[in-house]
Amino acid sequence: MEYFAQFQWWHVPIGLLLLVVLFGKRKSRVGVSRLTADRSIQDTRFKALMTCVLLLASILCSLAMAEPGQMRLFAVEIKVGPNWDATKAPHEQAMFKQHSATLRQLREAGHITMGARYADIGLLVFVARSADAVNALMDTDPAMQAGTLRYAVHAMNVFYPGLVDPGQNDPVQED
Repeated sequence: MEYFAQFQWWHVPIGLLLLVVLFGKRKSRVGVSRLTADRSIQDTRFKALMTCVLLLASILCSLAMAEPGQMRLFAVEIKVGPNWDATKAPHEQAMFKQHSATLRQLREAGHITMGARYADIGLLVFVARSADAVNALMDTDPAMQAGTLRYAVHAMNVFYPGLVDPGQNDPVQED
């Protein structure tokens, strides 16, 4: 199933639309010579063939991008676990210092490309070959093992590539 992880959903409707345009009903051409009509049919068949070739090439390129073993991006959401003590600050929680040390090691090893917080949720972006690889790395976190924190891994499909500037951490005024 991982082969289809990078499949672009818009390939199918575009291909179908092109086929409808190419093969849709056309008004008969009264007074058009047979030679012109034959050429029109050949042009239509050629366009249909090229459309199918381009659609197939697009699908194959998408599938090739998702080859097993290729490095991919995964979002990891970290939330409070069942053993989180609501009476304590985050830095006072069980295994929190070890959690920070584990994340630092994963970042230094190149597994984590960015991290952020929103509301009471932590967000990490991992580079890995599979979700199982990310789970294996996150399972080494002592805070996860202790139940202080819990996590969920989600495969990412980037549609707006870009760069996150850590200097953009100024507080935002919310209404």
